[in-house]
Amino acid sequence: MNDNQLELQHIYLEANFQRWHSISRFFLPYYCYQNGFVTSQGKPSWEVARERCSASSNLARRKDGVLVPMLPEEVLVGQIKALERDGELTVEAISELLERQLHYVVITRSELGTLKKLGLEKSMPKEWYQSKQQPTSARLDTAGITLSQ
Repeated sequence: MNDNQLELQHIYLEANFQRWHSISRFFLPYYCYQNGFVTSQGKPSWEVARERCSASSNLARRKDGVLVPMLPEEVLVGQIKALERDGELTVEAISELLERQLHYVVITRSELGTLKKLGLEKSMPKEWYQSKQQPTSARLDTAGITLSQ
């Protein structure tokens, strides 16, 4: 079992025992292992992720940016809760969900402030919850944040 699978197992176990408050702490390590954002010692690194993830077109220096998930962690936890509620909670289902929905980006502190002002720091726009597509970029789009590589 590799490190990525281990983090996925942690998420599954926390969800299976309904320890919802503990799940989000495993998202970034999982994402880092999944994408090779690790230190020379093989540990997950938010600093490497900040250097390699897509970034706001307004960001002058990556060092000054803030690494945030495109979907707030609370929303991802809510989707995992729905899997558990519907009797569909499996490691595979969580893996598929995270593959589709868990992406990190680097934005400016000012843009993070804009998300907070719009009430989008911990949630998605209202329309997103009723949409079938549920694009991961919806809250950034609503806040006028554009990404560049």
